[in-house]
Amino acid sequence: MTLLITSILLSVLAGVFLVLINWRKMKAKSLVTFPLGAVFMLLLLFGSFTKINANEVGIIYHDRKGVLEEVKYEGFQTKSVFEHITKISTTNKTAQLTVAGQTNDSAFADFVITIIYRIEAENAGKFYKQTSNSDIAAEQLSSLVKEALQGSTIKYDIYSILGDKLEEVRLDFSDNLTNILLERYSITLVSTSFDDIDAGERIENIIKNKAEALQQIEIAEAEKQKAQVEAETEQIKAETAASVAKIEAEAKAEVMKIEADAEAYKVETEKSAIVDMIDAIYVKYQSSLTYEQCAEIVLQTIFYEKWDGKLPEVLTSDSLSGLIGSLVSNKESDN
Repeated sequence: MTLLITSILLSVLAGVFLVLINWRKMKAKSLVTFPLGAVFMLLLLFGSFTKINANEVGIIYHDRKGVLEEVKYEGFQTKSVFEHITKISTTNKTAQLTVAGQTNDSAFADFVITIIYRIEAENAGKFYKQTSNSDIAAEQLSSLVKEALQGSTIKYDIYSILGDKLEEVRLDFSDNLTNILLERYSITLVSTSFDDIDAGERIENIIKNKAEALQQIEIAEAEKQKAQVEAETEQIKAETAASVAKIEAEAKAEVMKIEADAEAYKVETEKSAIVDMIDAIYVKYQSSLTYEQCAEIVLQTIFYEKWDGKLPEVLTSDSLSGLIGSLVSNKESDN
């Protein structure tokens, strides 16, 4: 608008200048005066273009409509003489704040928080309407961060925030701040981090002592489990040794039984063979020999065939007579 008014005034002044001067003289100077007025009007043409740099967006202020939500993007852009362009950055911005938060056990802690945010190009017009600035004021940002943090820390106690719930608190805080910045200022939150948390010396000492106590408990529990494992291992070894001894004893007894049964079977088999041999001789020579004589002949023959030249230690004449007697008795009982 200023450019338009300036161009019109300069053109009017050039025309008035033509009227005021002498007509005769105007003929000589018209070649200069008329082009001069046209040059002033050309200023309107140059004012119809603007350049938006990289990572910037142009906010449009219209003389009649005010700030528009429509924006100008990077590059050369056209505009009317009624529009004025304010350029703001769309790159990521970083802010570090120290904000206090209260927990559900009425404790307070100071949080050192770093946030990264940016103004999206499509939301730049809305943002400028809220702030009339290229960035959010530090006081406003601090207030929003404190509101989002308080909404998160009040759900937890101070010990869990400083312990295993820290990341859970940060994520909840990020969600809160994301919604607040977008709804109220059309700002996009990129990331958040808790750089430090100061809960006071008393709370920190309590947490430190608690951690040391838990560490001692874990050590004692580990030693207890180790002792239990060692005891169970010894018990298993003892049970295994007992089982092995039992198995060996049973196996040995089984072997001895098998050997005894085999020896008895051997004796019985040999005895049966001898009886069969005596029976065969008796059948052949019964007309001249008694069964007892046949038995004596067979046993003596077997004895001398196996004799190694040493005096017999087991089979004596008495035992031989007894064996012959038992064979004869068995023979008579069979008959």
